[in-house]
Formats: sequence, C-alpha cells, structure tokens
Amino acid sequence: MSMLTNLPGGAPVVVCTHSDRVLELLDDPAASVRVCSLSGGRAELSRLDAETLPQWLEQYGDLGQLRAAGVLPRVLAPTPPAKADDEPVG
Repeated sequence: MSMLTNLPGGAPVVVCTHSDRVLELLDDPAASVRVCSLSGGRAELSRLDAETLPQWLEQYGDLGQLRAAGVLPRVLAPTPPAKADDEPVG
C-alpha cells in the first residue's frame, strides 16, 4: 500500500476493491476511502465520517472488519443534496 500512497508527483490513485485486507492497510481511511453506492439509478460517492469513524474502529478493530460486519453505511458522512446542474442528462 505504501507504494501507491508514495508515488512521485502527487497524482491521485484510484483503487476499487472488495478486499477487507486492502482496507485494513490504509493509514488514514477517512481521507482515503470513498464508498460507491446506487441510489435511484445513480451512482453516489460518499466519504467516511471522520468524526465518528474512530468510535467505530474502536468497536470493530479496522475498516475491513467494519465493512465485513455490514455496518459501513452507518459510518458515511452526510451527503449534501445534488445541485441543479448535477442532474442527469437524458
């Protein structure tokens, strides 16, 4: 994981995974993880709630175990409503 987080140039790296082990390796999951879910036929990206995440990690140990237990949706930060110009085209 350090190889991906220490790439020269500072370009963002996107890794899509269902691997709990990859999630366990993250140093700062609140800053690193985006959760993709479907809502009304649209994909939504959510961040983890940095304020409540430490409490959840204390209870579950790491992000992989938290996801495996099915409670990851409870750790998401509130998503602001979409702006009018974000409406789907079609």
